[in-house]
Amino acid sequence: MLVIDPSNNWRPLEERLASETNPTFRHQLEEVMFHIRVEAERNIERAVDRLSPTRAEYRLYENGKPSITISGKDDIRTQFYGGLVENIHQDLEWNIVRTVVDHGIVITEGTMKVAMRGSVLAASGLDADPEGFYLSEGRHLVMWPFDDEGRLLGEHVYYGFTSAVEETLARPI
Repeated sequence: MLVIDPSNNWRPLEERLASETNPTFRHQLEEVMFHIRVEAERNIERAVDRLSPTRAEYRLYENGKPSITISGKDDIRTQFYGGLVENIHQDLEWNIVRTVVDHGIVITEGTMKVAMRGSVLAASGLDADPEGFYLSEGRHLVMWPFDDEGRLLGEHVYYGFTSAVEETLARPI
């Protein structure tokens, strides 16, 4: 049995799309689904290439930390996706439980499972196998804004509850 199954990431969006009749909302859902699917396929280039050519931006909000804004495709590629690869295994599972669609925005909420690199935990002074991976789960909300031409601008990620470090260390995978 897989601990992390990336193929689950877009299934709730497929279900939501099946009942959507508004052409604008359908397009937005299809774009978010495309983005999530190519990320799961580890094809970051396709995900970034499809973003708005002039207004691409990722905003990251984590409790107790200053917000981070990453603007431009090159910086998104290196700072956001490059940083993810350094900290976690590229496979992740996002169980989306809520999807809201309105003009110019899709909002998704759910629980994300990731395999944290033991080397990152060990570098923080924790007793972790630097060669191993550890299961961490967190609740996330992502706002997916669109420009007036229907192009995805990026992601506004709100990191919610994340597994306590003791819980993560107790779940080597």
